[in-house]
Amino acid sequence: ADRIEASGRIEGRITQVTPKVSGTVAELPVDEGQSVNVGARLMRLEEPMLLERRRAAQERGASLERQLASLRIDHEVAQNELPLRIAQAQAALTEAQARLAAAHADRAQAAADATRLSTLAQRQLASAQQAETARLRADVAVKTAQAALAALDAAGKNLSLARLGDRRLAAQAEAIGALESQVEQARAQAAELEAQVGYLDIPSPMAGVVLTRSVEL
Repeated sequence: ADRIEASGRIEGRITQVTPKVSGTVAELPVDEGQSVNVGARLMRLEEPMLLERRRAAQERGASLERQLASLRIDHEVAQNELPLRIAQAQAALTEAQARLAAAHADRAQAAADATRLSTLAQRQLASAQQAETARLRADVAVKTAQAALAALDAAGKNLSLARLGDRRLAAQAEAIGALESQVEQARAQAAELEAQVGYLDIPSPMAGVVLTRSVEL
């Protein structure tokens, strides 16, 4: 049978493993000449500052998420309450308008009665006490009308404030959007730092034999 004979050298693949982050060598479980499988730990680094940055990023992200959740609840409550507040303020305004109209009518009647009884008293067709009572009633009716007018003004202002709820809702929605962006940024930063922490543990990318080890504990 035909056979080809050859001589030579077969070279294996050599891979140099280097860390992606800097740190202090904390663990070296393998030595030169030792066989390892894929994924076996070659080295573990320590970097306290990186761990602290990860912790701070996680805490900041958690704090922002709590703020966002609270703001969303407030916004939802405000959305549900706004129509009711406007309706209540409108009803209060209508009632204040009715009271003012009644107060004006009562004031006009009281003034007319006071004038009439004063004239009758002067003609001695009514007693002075009746005339004085009518005058006092007219004074009270004037003050009641003034109070009703003030109440109407307050009710109008309350309605205007209630209707401003739409603007507050829009401001809340804008704040929620801004906070959502901050939460996303915080999550991205935390994820990046988490990945860097993962780089502290250096696995073997292939099965083979450790030829040289250039670092020590």
